Amino acid sequence: MRSTMPSTWHTGSPSAYSWSIPHRVLLALSGKPVKEESKQRLADLVQTGARVRDATSTGLREALVRQVDAAGKDGLLVVSFAPHGFTDRNVQYLMAENSRLSILSRTAISAQEVFASAERAQAVRRLVLPDA
Repeated sequence: MRSTMPSTWHTGSPSAYSWSIPHRVLLALSGKPVKEESKQRLADLVQTGARVRDATSTGLREALVRQVDAAGKDGLLVVSFAPHGFTDRNVQYLMAENSRLSILSRTAISAQEVFASAERAQAVRRLVLPDA
């Protein structure tokens, strides 16, 4: 079976990322990579068409809507978050770059909001991977 991981992960040399459709990849980042290897991996993704945006609550919500809208009925929607998480009054939140505990409902994104957004996608195949 042919590996679907980018060859940069195996050999350190740049190559196209065959495991995704790069123009559909949207990365919301808080800050910039520090390690040289991470910088190179991000540059490789951007070079192949991936987009990068801020990880503020507004930025994340806009990105989620855009990705949900872009997933056609025969497509696949994959939403993956890896932020810090917080639970308040039995509501689980994904923390954004600008989240504040004092105004959590306006500055963080509830897990329910993410799942509800994914449910609105036309794609019949949807995968939501919260890692908070």
